[in-house]
Formats: sequence, C-alpha cells, structure tokens
Amino acid sequence: MNAEELAFPDGTFDAVCGTGILHHLNLEQAAAEIRRVLKPGGRAVFIEPLGHNPLINLFRRLTPKARTTDEHPLLMKDLHLLEERIGPVEMRFHHLAELLAIPFARTPLAGPARKLTGKLDERLLGHRRVQPLAWVVVLRFTKPLVP
Repeated sequence: MNAEELAFPDGTFDAVCGTGILHHLNLEQAAAEIRRVLKPGGRAVFIEPLGHNPLINLFRRLTPKARTTDEHPLLMKDLHLLEERIGPVEMRFHHLAELLAIPFARTPLAGPARKLTGKLDERLLGHRRVQPLAWVVVLRFTKPLVP
C-alpha cells in the first residue's frame, strides 16, 4: 500500500513502525499519514539511515547498485520536519565508531572490535554535534492525547 496515502481510517493504530522506510518517501506526506492513522497516545518507531557522514556518503556513492533512486538518507532538517508534523520525537543515534569494526567482521577479532567500538559510540554519540554523523537513527514519536 502507498505509505503516503494509507487506506486506513483516522486513529486506527496504537503503533506504527518501520525500518528503512521513511527515507524513500515524501516526508511531509508520510508524516501526515502517520499522525492521521495513530490513535491519540499512539506511538511510531522508525529506524532510518542518516545522510551527514562523509565516509558513509562516499560508500553510498561507490555502491550505487545497492540503492534505489528514491533514497534520501535523512538529514537533521528532515528529523525536525517530522517532529513538526507528527509531534515530539525521541532520537537515538547508532553506529559511528562501530563502522571501524567492519573489516574484522569475519575474523576472530569481530567480537572484541564491536565491543570496543560500541563503547566508543556510547561516548561519542552522547555529544549533540557528533550525533548527525551516525549511520542510523531510531525515531520514536508519541501522538499527543489532545489534538
């Protein structure tokens, strides 16, 4: 079904969730639909890629066949637009230093590398200026009880 024109009545769902969906859509239309189909107090959770990290963007440019033409990794302005259209958003940023563990993925060092870079991410991503450089963001919205 077209996520920009959902065929559900207003206030149908207690929860709406998705992984890697919003960055393919017109955010204004998608946000309006999410807000419309959520019940008051309903929650929406999405996991989406971010588009601020120059190294990740280089990887994306070098692997164009791994993507579709409608993809647009989210920018901070997109997150603010979603917040304006849906309501307050909780943002949790993930996978910055953990990218350094990728070369060790199929080696005995994979576990220790992910553990070390995961701890580094906890520290780095605690800083607002660093957060947009993460690979992904988890977004959680709650529709207000009163319109």
